Amino acid sequence: MARQPFFSVVMPAFNAEATIRRAVDSLASQTYGDWELIISDDCSTDATPEIIREMASVDPRIRIIRTPSNSGSACVPRRLAVMQARGKYIVELDSDDEIPSGYLRSLSERIERTNADVVLAHVCFMENGTPVRSLPDETLSGYVGPGRRLFIHTLDGWRIPLLGAFSAELYREAYMDADEPNSFNADEITSRRILLKSRTTAFAGTAYIYHLHPDSITRSVTLRQLGFLNSNRELVQMTAADFGTDSPEMRLAARQYFNGVADGLKMTRKLPEYERVTAMKLVSEAYRSPLFRQSRALIPSGTLKFASFFGLKTMLSIITLHDKIKK
Repeated sequence: MARQPFFSVVMPAFNAEATIRRAVDSLASQTYGDWELIISDDCSTDATPEIIREMASVDPRIRIIRTPSNSGSACVPRRLAVMQARGKYIVELDSDDEIPSGYLRSLSERIERTNADVVLAHVCFMENGTPVRSLPDETLSGYVGPGRRLFIHTLDGWRIPLLGAFSAELYREAYMDADEPNSFNADEITSRRILLKSRTTAFAGTAYIYHLHPDSITRSVTLRQLGFLNSNRELVQMTAADFGTDSPEMRLAARQYFNGVADGLKMTRKLPEYERVTAMKLVSEAYRSPLFRQSRALIPSGTLKFASFFGLKTMLSIITLHDKIKK
């Protein structure tokens, strides 16, 4: 039986021939060696399979698994990797990102000092080799305590990163609670579930290097991206169940849901004509949901809130007028 490593690093990959060697090399250069890497290939059609087989042939800590068919999402291959992981803690590393050489050691030392079941890294966002921003701010970097107290910082905009080391047991429990692992934003819901379950969450003094790409699917507009409307619906329900409907957390979740409908309208305008009817159906479902009315009641007054009482067309008119004024 294989020895249990301390860290299982999980890496979903699809057509990552341009970046995956850099990501794996950053792991291989760690000053802390008690890890395994599980690369979950989502049926790549480029040279990714050949590259990862070559790397696995020279490092027995690297394992390769493959999805039965292309899922079109990082969620499914990541889930497969987590479920096959042998380590005590799960560490996420995307195939187009990298970590500094002391990353795993910093996480392990923080776990040892705090006995935390979740240790979060800082995240440095890079674009064309230049740092553009980072998370979290210094007021949170010394936090040690229950993960649920940090939940509020994931609402209506991410103010903390959910990257680092997570208890494998907590990770799998969060997956067991999941309804649908293949939605576009499913990982964000899973990460929040882990945070809510975390007995002790701490921050480590190391940074995950997140590379921003102009042509990334997360920065372009696709019909699939509107899956965030379902994620927002689930987020409001989760927040109400865990914090109550009259909590600061609920007010932020409500604002995220309301603004999500407005964002959906904006995105629909940028889609090809043949996809707009389907997109509008998705936005309309979110608008007609009782959760929209509940969320609207919890947000401050404003022009867009007033317009929302008259329907999506009125909301879109206000959004279009606002965009013209901004220009």
